[in-house]
Amino acid sequence: MGHEKIFGFVGLGLFCLFPLVSVLQLGDADETWRQVAARTRPSVVQVVLDGGDGTTSGVVVGTQPLRVAVAGRLAPAGLMTPTDGAAVIWQPCFEDPHGEFTVLQAVDQFAAAPVRAGTPVDPATISDVAVMPEDQAAVSAVLVSPASLPDVAMWVGVLTPERSADGRPSFHGNGLRQLRSEALASAEAEVVAPPVDPALRGAPFVSREGVVLALYAGIRDGMVHAVPMALVRDAVATLDRRAAR
Repeated sequence: MGHEKIFGFVGLGLFCLFPLVSVLQLGDADETWRQVAARTRPSVVQVVLDGGDGTTSGVVVGTQPLRVAVAGRLAPAGLMTPTDGAAVIWQPCFEDPHGEFTVLQAVDQFAAAPVRAGTPVDPATISDVAVMPEDQAAVSAVLVSPASLPDVAMWVGVLTPERSADGRPSFHGNGLRQLRSEALASAEAEVVAPPVDPALRGAPFVSREGVVLALYAGIRDGMVHAVPMALVRDAVATLDRRAAR
């Protein structure tokens, strides 16, 4: 057999192999994201709005007292997180002056025990936009849903830090795609992905290294908007200083 035919068969074999390699690489990447999500989920809770009219997500940012950060402003009455046979009732204890996030505190710390048993976000794992290296201006992250919402799809996308005219940090994102489950680990699983479930508003974006970057705040002008967790961390520090006085 001539060298030309041998190289031709080898080239054809590699050509056929490339799609398979791509699928395997995608599958491996999504397995990493699933592991990141599994580690973060104990910090993510579901918050039911007044009268059960909708639900949002929040991130546990402290346990003594129990506090949860959510995106945007919420009506102060009727906020709760269902637990086994009970519920945690929340009240706002800090509202961002720009209305981008709210910190909720449990009304009854004893009733909050099932949620408090979860893992609060470690301030050391929160990235600050101001100190992100320029060569990491855009970072891939997974949007992690609460464990109580197993049927709500999670998402992977790219977040880019930015600052407004007054210097306030923010994130915008694009390239959002649905995180494939273990049962759907092929490339075909991401075709025609549905829109992001509104219940994920307030859920965290987490990097591959486990860094908690931001709270998902919805889609604006066709792009993801996310509130930097560094702002939430500073708000919690302010609450702690007030409590210590």
